[in-house]
Amino acid sequence: RVNRASIKALTPQDLSIRAFWGFQFVFWGAVFLWRATFNFASGYGVSMVVERTVSLCVAMLLTIALAHLLVRTMLKRIDIWKLLLVVVVTVTFAALHTVIDRLIFALAHPKKEISSWFQNGVGDMFYMDAWIFMCWVSLFWGLLQYFKSQELVRIAPQAVESLLPEPDGIDPDPDDYFWVKH
Repeated sequence: RVNRASIKALTPQDLSIRAFWGFQFVFWGAVFLWRATFNFASGYGVSMVVERTVSLCVAMLLTIALAHLLVRTMLKRIDIWKLLLVVVVTVTFAALHTVIDRLIFALAHPKKEISSWFQNGVGDMFYMDAWIFMCWVSLFWGLLQYFKSQELVRIAPQAVESLLPEPDGIDPDPDDYFWVKH
């Protein structure tokens, strides 16, 4: 059984636990299906499914750290430097995941030399990881904007109410309000 407090601690602030983890599982599940299809189409079969699962779990953990960074930088006003920081960190995480992915596959297949895993496909793997991480950031930013707009919708009536004058016990003359239909 998973401890709810630890899940709450991993979830970025001001986000629903269900929404964040639902997003994570749907996104990474779709990536897993896409990568498994790619493996089958490339002739690898089922042999690399375990390694791919471990690799995508590591990617999911990296995006939890990325989510915390995004919540801290992107919920406020976005400027070019914050956007550049997010792109640099995202590409760095993609490079880190590429190295970890190659190590996972090298350790799972000890008969092949480790160097062969890094010589073959690192460029393609990095390119794919960079696109996957950029897609994740874009979709997550959209999720953040959705929650921000929902918060505004929730607090807008209270804000408008606070701006209205207090009633003084006198019924207003309906003719004073020309936009009200009689």
